[in-house]
This record gives sequence, C-alpha cells and structure tokens, in this order.
Amino acid sequence: MKDVPVEADLASLWRRLGVSVAEGTVVFQADAPLAAVRAAITSTYFH
Repeated sequence: MKDVPVEADLASLWRRLGVSVAEGTVVFQADAPLAAVRAAITSTYFH
C-alpha cells in the first residue's frame, strides 16, 4: 500500500481543519469539524 500514490483533497482537509485565507491572512475557525486537531498541531505546548 505504501508504494501506491494517492490523491489528497487538500481543499477539503483545510476546510475541515478550519483553515482559510482572508485578505492574505490565515484564519482559524474554532467551529470546524477538525478544529481540535488543528489546535493540537499548531499548539506551542510541549510535554
């Protein structure tokens, strides 16, 4: 399976993560379905 290329729908992923661009600025949407995942990825807190 790892040797088979796949298509990634990045537009859908950004939308579900709640990441968009408005007037040249990245905007995070807290109510997005995967907002908690995005918050964990972008957090500066390390264990």
